[in-house]
Amino acid sequence: MALTFENVMEYYYKNPKFSDPSDISCRNLNPIKKWLKDQLKQNTGKNNDISSLIRKEGNKFYKEKSLTNSLKSYNSSMCYAQESSEEYFLALANRSAATFELERYEDCLKDVNLCLDSPTYPMNLRPKLYSRKDECLKKLDKISNTKNQFENDMAVKTEQLPLFENGENPNYAYAAPAIELRFNEEKGRHVVAKQTIKKGDTLFIEKAFAFGPIFDEHSRTMHMLKCHECLNDIYCGVPCRYCAKCIFCNSKCRDKSWEESHKWECRGMFGDIWYHLGIAYPAFRALLKGINSTLQTVELDNIKCFGDKEDNYSFFNSLLFDKDNKYLDASVMSITVVTYLKHYTNFFIWFLSQPKNCYSWTMHCLETFFELQLTKHILQFQNNSSIIEHWIEGKDLPSDKEPVACGIFPSVSIMNHSCKPNITNYFVCDTIVVKALEDIKKDEEICNCYGICYRNMNKIERQQNCSQLYHFKCNCVICSDPSKEMDVFDVFICTKCGNDIPKVINKKKIFLCQNCGTKVDNQILIDIYQNIELEEEENGVESLLNSLTRKKKLLNRYHSSLQKTCFKLYLFYKEIGNTKCMLKYFKKWLKIEKFKVGQDIQLFGFLLYEVGSFLFSKASTVEDKQMLDEAKNFLAEAKHICELHYPPYITHRI
Repeated sequence: MALTFENVMEYYYKNPKFSDPSDISCRNLNPIKKWLKDQLKQNTGKNNDISSLIRKEGNKFYKEKSLTNSLKSYNSSMCYAQESSEEYFLALANRSAATFELERYEDCLKDVNLCLDSPTYPMNLRPKLYSRKDECLKKLDKISNTKNQFENDMAVKTEQLPLFENGENPNYAYAAPAIELRFNEEKGRHVVAKQTIKKGDTLFIEKAFAFGPIFDEHSRTMHMLKCHECLNDIYCGVPCRYCAKCIFCNSKCRDKSWEESHKWECRGMFGDIWYHLGIAYPAFRALLKGINSTLQTVELDNIKCFGDKEDNYSFFNSLLFDKDNKYLDASVMSITVVTYLKHYTNFFIWFLSQPKNCYSWTMHCLETFFELQLTKHILQFQNNSSIIEHWIEGKDLPSDKEPVACGIFPSVSIMNHSCKPNITNYFVCDTIVVKALEDIKKDEEICNCYGICYRNMNKIERQQNCSQLYHFKCNCVICSDPSKEMDVFDVFICTKCGNDIPKVINKKKIFLCQNCGTKVDNQILIDIYQNIELEEEENGVESLLNSLTRKKKLLNRYHSSLQKTCFKLYLFYKEIGNTKCMLKYFKKWLKIEKFKVGQDIQLFGFLLYEVGSFLFSKASTVEDKQMLDEAKNFLAEAKHICELHYPPYITHRI
């Protein structure tokens, strides 16, 4: 039975001395060595047979008109194919068909020309490529200002990154001058408003100090439509010359990645080493950046100046971490990386030969230092990193995001947590943009959300998560004020006067209404409510309307159950094209939701855009002027909200 990394971890949990740096001489590294040997025997590198299977899978997607999935498959097929083999160029030719259908004519033409210039591409298939090339040229003739599409896409994305209105903060890298860093014993380093900040103001624009692309669980490859080096979208990328896991924008990104880190990562890709090591992967890339730096840190209470765009390692190295939280896991992962580097690469020999290396290291001391430093970085990533998410393309305004990498942003990570944050963010390639989600007063703290949000967790759940994951008790604006909790509205009302009935306390069943003195039997209300919910499950429009009428007499007007029923009615009337009723129930749902969570949630922007667009599509006569006015108002509000949550290359579509 093959040894898994979970087995390795289990072994060292039974031998906790393994993580003691002062006692490394008596460590048993055999489980790690055996696991590495077994993994690297798999040799999941270039393989034309695998490439052919993946390409045929892409052909199925192509026939189904699932062009994005076909493109992913063709890119993956190229990654597995031997360089310059027939299989490589077959995948390239198939990719050109997908990019043609996606109207990426420059990309299509590039792939077609590479195939036609190759002596290994079959002669009998060339006529089809000549025909495709001719079609591309015709299409491009009709398009003015045909810049290289890759350069154009990059320009759209990077040029449309916002700019700080008053320049960048001179004492806080990547931050606006309206904010500053402060320190006290209770909060440590934290971010506050130096002056009044308006909703929508840009607070941070920070490029990731280091990141590691996320592996696909099924294929254990990287995202086949994102560059391994810069996370830009890929339509016409080039694979790594050796491993089958990574793809790049172009040869420039590939060469840069090789020099910075991939020459040490690549061998490990063959046996899925980095897939199993998880967060150790981006942490290792951060340590590589430190090698070209001083490997130093800054004092925690030094807040006069934070961050350095040229060399940010010492500031990253100062980020806090919890040594008691999964230290053994981090230690095992770091020693596995060091063992891999020692036995399967020439990394340490290379390091000792570097002119910047001014220390007289012995190999033993060097390995120990790298182990300790990498362990620290793994823990720093566990406590401070962000999942880089990109909006999923494919429609005018995407509603869903997908994780593409785990990255660290030292300046942004200084913000403390709040279950109700006053900022929002989005990512453009490997850069995070942080904006104010509401007006922020001078000296008010600026807080991020660490994924523990009051909209989908109650206070008990949030406190448990904060304690278990981050080892602190949250006292944010929501946690310190029970009246702001979401479920405060999920109560019954007195059937006589409509006054709220408090939730059951001490298992009491009978209450006196505090407003009119009527006796209320809580169990009877629960039974009535449950019957209404059961009847609503029939989902017919009559049962929904009847349910809504009965719930209004029983529940607080902002009860979550009323929201759900209104939303079901909105969807029903939208489906049958009854715009009047659709609007009625959409507005009811929106009114309740906004009252509870605020005005500018991303979901509101998406739905307002969706409803506004739907109304435009239905308005066809002069009598529809009111509907058009409604649509314009919805779209204007959608644009206002979406500018907080989406990058400009998406919001310009509205």
